[in-house]
Amino acid sequence: MRALILAAFAVVAVPTLAHAQCGGNKTAIGTLAGAAGGGLLGSQFGGGSGKTAMTIAGVVGGGVLGNQVGQRLDAEDCAEQRAAAARRQQRVAEQRSAAYHDPSSGRACREVQSTAFIHGERQIVTGTSCREPDGSWKMVD
Repeated sequence: MRALILAAFAVVAVPTLAHAQCGGNKTAIGTLAGAAGGGLLGSQFGGGSGKTAMTIAGVVGGGVLGNQVGQRLDAEDCAEQRAAAARRQQRVAEQRSAAYHDPSSGRACREVQSTAFIHGERQIVTGTSCREPDGSWKMVD
């Protein structure tokens, strides 16, 4: 009986362990926890071979349900990771600059680019920023 229950558990859980996306593990954890909980719940019903059948049904049903919940959570995590990476790339692109020295003042200056929304449209805005004596940067045009 135990071998049969472990086989059902493996059929539900093992394929899940290979499919973690974006480093997420909620699918695997959900599948394993669902299978364990379903098996425990199923074992409370039936008698004899019926009890074994109910335990196996609980393992499979709980594993499938836990898998679905875990996949949804992993998908949400992946979407957030991709959005965060896109935000980081945008910040890097906006902060790129070319440094030079202003011949009239001798200060270090740089051309800066930023994104602005003008009349509801996204536009790239460029300007010049120079380092002040106190170390801060100030837009000069």
